[in-house]
Amino acid sequence: TQEEFVWKEVVGMDGDAKVAVVKTYMQARKRGDCETCAKVLHCDVSYEGGRGEKISGRDALLKYLKENPPRGDWNDPVWDTQQKCVCAEGVAGWKMISVSICAAYQVDDQGFITSIKQGRKA
Repeated sequence: TQEEFVWKEVVGMDGDAKVAVVKTYMQARKRGDCETCAKVLHCDVSYEGGRGEKISGRDALLKYLKENPPRGDWNDPVWDTQQKCVCAEGVAGWKMISVSICAAYQVDDQGFITSIKQGRKA
């Protein structure tokens, strides 16, 4: 909807606006909606996953997202003032094992996610 993309008109996005971008991405990812994910990913986005995946570029990341359904239960993203990025934490499970996971998102001032790093929480 048009409301989802209002933040793109903001110049010099603040932390709350960047959180809104990531929240849109996370909700779309959970639904398997790669079309909406594509709208908030920078064409040169980089992705580092918890299993050693390193992916460069929106098209390559969208291919990966289509082939790998989302896993885990994620909390809402928050702005991390120290790291100057949007962070989300959650829990992923495999059989009887639960692992704490986290992700860090870099969002540029035009409202595009430029970097995603996720893995086990330290």
